[in-house]
Amino acid sequence: MHIVIVQTALSYLDNRTYNRQEIGLAKALSNHGYKVSLIFAGKKERIENVCNNVDIYYLRCYKFNQQIGVYRNLWQTLDLLHPDLLQIHEIGMFMSYSAFKWSQSRNIKCVLIQGPYELTRKNIFRQFEFLFDKVFGTYILKHIAGVGCKTRAATSFLKKFYNRNYLPTPVGLDESRFFMKENNVDIKARYGIKANSKVLLYIGVIEGRRHVDVLIKALSKLPNTFVLLIVGNGNEKRSIMDLVKSLHIEDRVYFIPKQPQENLPSIYSVADLFLLASDYEIYGMVILESMYYNVPVLSTMTGGAKSLIKDNETGYLIGSLNSDDWASKMKNIFENMELYCKIKSTVHDYVVNNLLWNKTCMNYITLYNKALDEDNKLD
Repeated sequence: MHIVIVQTALSYLDNRTYNRQEIGLAKALSNHGYKVSLIFAGKKERIENVCNNVDIYYLRCYKFNQQIGVYRNLWQTLDLLHPDLLQIHEIGMFMSYSAFKWSQSRNIKCVLIQGPYELTRKNIFRQFEFLFDKVFGTYILKHIAGVGCKTRAATSFLKKFYNRNYLPTPVGLDESRFFMKENNVDIKARYGIKANSKVLLYIGVIEGRRHVDVLIKALSKLPNTFVLLIVGNGNEKRSIMDLVKSLHIEDRVYFIPKQPQENLPSIYSVADLFLLASDYEIYGMVILESMYYNVPVLSTMTGGAKSLIKDNETGYLIGSLNSDDWASKMKNIFENMELYCKIKSTVHDYVVNNLLWNKTCMNYITLYNKALDEDNKLD
């Protein structure tokens, strides 16, 4: 069977530094005998072979933002590939509607995978997005052959527009991304971090919704044995560096530029606790990665975190963005070392047994089979 997966959010992503979910899924599906073609946004049109039976077709696009825009030659490319099944993502993308209309015109079954679980927080677009989802999104949900949701929050969101059977399709982790080359860098030695330090870690874009400032302020309230590694770039990096300086904790915060995937194991290996103070995460690949490397996670209660973390069992959840609360929570975590060590010793196996793509792809295969079953009605 040939499946074509279309990235309907028109954004350019670097596969070297981003553990792209669609690629991990495609590789797992290929192990089950499927041929998978991926359509991604690219600055120039080209084809890239990932592995046996998996190819990426990069198409140029014209866009206002990732939601509003068009692929150049999408329909022609889909005609050329002629899939048995088409997979699209998110009801709020114009290209989801366009790709779905192609599938209808060619009488080819289509499924949708939903990750977002709320409307945009940008006031100028919020009403427009609601109207788009109400009209075009509802049309897709009513007529498409099958719908999978990454989290329970995504399911609840879709039910506001149309109530039907939504199947769980959680994201998995592609562990092969971490073994592209040997990497044994001693991070503590490189940055002069003391051996007895408690290493807190943040990996991701330094932007407003991730609230890195909360982590910095919380660190300033902790003993000097706590240090923080911040891995990534972003438009708020300068202001965060200024905040660090104003709090006089320059010797306890280490900024590391955005890294390719194969460099991350050395960084995770020195971390004692991963921090994610985000107010919105569709899933949270860094949570999966941290758990895979036996690093317990402290996260706000986003849609992804609540799906991946069982509080005080596979990690820690916090319902606050107050730096005092974060500092207090971190103190409590390391004061209860029995629970901490239990979580640290079990999270890797939890991910390996439940959340690698070779496991989670079976949910997608169930969705595909139901969608292709002419006698099956998902509504």
